[in-house]
Amino acid sequence: MTLTARVVSGNEVRVPDPQAGEVTVISRYGKERAMLIHPDDFHRLDELDRMLAEAAGLTPLKPSPEALSAHLEEGAPGEPITDPAVLAELFG
Repeated sequence: MTLTARVVSGNEVRVPDPQAGEVTVISRYGKERAMLIHPDDFHRLDELDRMLAEAAGLTPLKPSPEALSAHLEEGAPGEPITDPAVLAELFG
């Protein structure tokens, strides 16, 4: 869901001044009705939302056969292979 901003005049509502990094929960009859956040936090969330949507639209990377082999080797129990000659033999 894309974040949108609706501007309401300060003369129409009475709310506390928001502090950066803090969310003020406005409730009524025990239910959350609204969240008041600092403008810097809103812009940060909006930017993160945009970046996440952009990343989700990227074409997934396909791992190379070497990467898959290395992944399987790392996931196998046993001692890690640190000898360069053995690594070169395994992965060319």
